[in-house]
Amino acid sequence: MDVALPGGGVMSPAPTFYTTDEVAEILKVTAKTVRDMIARKQIKALKIGREYRISEEHLQQFIDENQA
Repeated sequence: MDVALPGGGVMSPAPTFYTTDEVAEILKVTAKTVRDMIARKQIKALKIGREYRISEEHLQQFIDENQA
């Protein structure tokens, strides 16, 4: 959903990002497993400094692609 700005502009809402710990909790795995999945390029992540962030979109894409 876009957000209307004063003066008629439109801004898309900022994407939601999760930490490796949050993704681990969602997927019921360890944070190390999530980091290993990132290293094997099974799930896309953004590296900020020494930390990874996984967008809600990429997490959902991973879940969709790995359903049994």
